Amino acid sequence: MDGLEINQKQHKLECDKENQNSDRLTILYYILSFLPTKAVVQTSILGKRWLNLWTSLTYLDFDSESITVETGVSDSTELKVLNFVNKLLQCHVESSIIRFRLSSPLLAFDISEINSWISTAVSG
Repeated sequence: MDGLEINQKQHKLECDKENQNSDRLTILYYILSFLPTKAVVQTSILGKRWLNLWTSLTYLDFDSESITVETGVSDSTELKVLNFVNKLLQCHVESSIIRFRLSSPLLAFDISEINSWISTAVSG
């Protein structure tokens, strides 16, 4: 075997490894797309590879009940949800948000905040 053949085999192995990693990441994003966004953000504590994974999700699902653990509605509950959504959208790096969902049946938000979130979601 000459040097060229060895280099070609090494290149093929590297390409195969990159494809496998890409496939794994695609599957992982698919699985994460079914979880509420807060749960996906919490996966960042699992390890270095998970740390910023949530910043490139294309499915954002905000559920006020999963964001807050309090019972009853108060200004602090609304503020927690508001801050969580704002911070996440600021850190989000993916340019194409496919789904943006906010479920907050008992909370009232300022219309300008909602418009800002929608604008961020569709401007990518």
